Amino acid sequence: MGRVADGGARRGAATDPASRHRVATAAWVALAIGAAIGAGALGGALVGSGLGVRIGATATRAGADVAAVVCVGLTLLGLLLPLGAVSLPGAALRDLVRVQRRADRVLVAAAGAWLVLLVVGVALRAADALGRPPLQLSAGEVTAWATRLGAGRGMLLAAVCAAAVLGCAVARVRRHDAVPVRVAALVAVVGTVLPALTGHSGADPDHQLAVVAVALHVGAAALWVGGLAALLVLVARHRALLDNTLPRFSTLAAGCLLAVAASGVLNALTRLDGWASLWNTGYGGLVVAKTVLLGVLAGLGGLTRRRLLAGRTPVLRWAGAEVAVMALAVGVAAALSQTPPPDGSHSGHGAAPAAGHADHAAAGPTGELNLWAVQSGALGTVVVDTRYRLVYRNDRDSPRPPTSTCLDAACTGTWAPLLTDGLPVVGRGVDQARIGALDRPDGGRQVTLDGWPLYLRVGEAPGLATTGANGTDGVWFAISPTGAKAAPG
Repeated sequence: MGRVADGGARRGAATDPASRHRVATAAWVALAIGAAIGAGALGGALVGSGLGVRIGATATRAGADVAAVVCVGLTLLGLLLPLGAVSLPGAALRDLVRVQRRADRVLVAAAGAWLVLLVVGVALRAADALGRPPLQLSAGEVTAWATRLGAGRGMLLAAVCAAAVLGCAVARVRRHDAVPVRVAALVAVVGTVLPALTGHSGADPDHQLAVVAVALHVGAAALWVGGLAALLVLVARHRALLDNTLPRFSTLAAGCLLAVAASGVLNALTRLDGWASLWNTGYGGLVVAKTVLLGVLAGLGGLTRRRLLAGRTPVLRWAGAEVAVMALAVGVAAALSQTPPPDGSHSGHGAAPAAGHADHAAAGPTGELNLWAVQSGALGTVVVDTRYRLVYRNDRDSPRPPTSTCLDAACTGTWAPLLTDGLPVVGRGVDQARIGALDRPDGGRQVTLDGWPLYLRVGEAPGLATTGANGTDGVWFAISPTGAKAAPG
């Protein structure tokens, strides 16, 4: 597969492969976003708040994932290309310089898109969690979601990484040796992994195992997908560079394939309630779809690399098919990150918990106590506290005047009053005028909502992990932002 020279009568031909690559790249991105939306609809990730907000949140998540993978691939290419350069002929060395410069320019665009999509995604995810259109949110509410809740902090830290990669890329465009490419590569991988670490894995009962598995899974997948796409678009036309780079990437890709497969199995084991969950839950169906795509990728990967090494054409058709399947897998993975697992470790409609799984008898955060209005599947819109625990009301209590009947140790040992301890109580999607407090006989100051005293269920983990307490004894119910009882769970 020869190179096309610049200039002269063949200038039009020289731009044709580049044009085809741009069209193919746009198609891959569209495929990933379309797969995310379609898989989200089938898996149950698009229910809860407004459909438009959910579609937008899923699309921006998929787009950000694609941009992050591109950044990882471009920086990986920057690490692979110089190796063995001394053995390249002079013409190939000139191609090497051109490809490196082009990779840096594309990295600027990819990192910029990644940053923008993450910022937009934060606003959409906050709107989804609060159940209101993005334009109706205050800057304080969006900031609080992004800084106080696990999923928000993950996206915010990823945005910081995207901005750092963008800065590195701009510096390298101005002077190629201004920033070592390995610095940008490390930051890109970290930024790619962060949102996944603060999603399902942050609330998983097997927390340590889940974190290790998801980090390995996302990191290996990004190196594999991004590296192949970068080789295909930027290097495939330069035979000498391809011969120099492909063997090392093939070894890396084989390791990434094994890591993705092993970590995928671990992720499934920590999220699924048995094998039946693969067939009778939306989350399980997406796991099956992703597994099938992984198998197809393994076959296409071997075929593509054999064709590239043999110089058989058209390369784009086969390697492009592999990247297309990868784009589908990225889309399914994005939908999977938004879909509630059957083990209940993620609500699917809000954010991951801001803290760990320690149980507390009463709320005792520092700074202020937030009451958030969030979507919670079958319960509809409910209220959670600062640590993202469900808040309950008792039908035996009275809102007019606010009166608690849960006073003895037998009751408070299970249903802990939500106490302010002098802290300010701030509504996040909850009307501040409905929030109040009452003085308990023991001297505590209990928070009320529309007059109803509020409680936490002792032992219930953060992150809306359980909803079985709703309707307990026919009197204990999760509370809505208006003070009404939540729908039966």
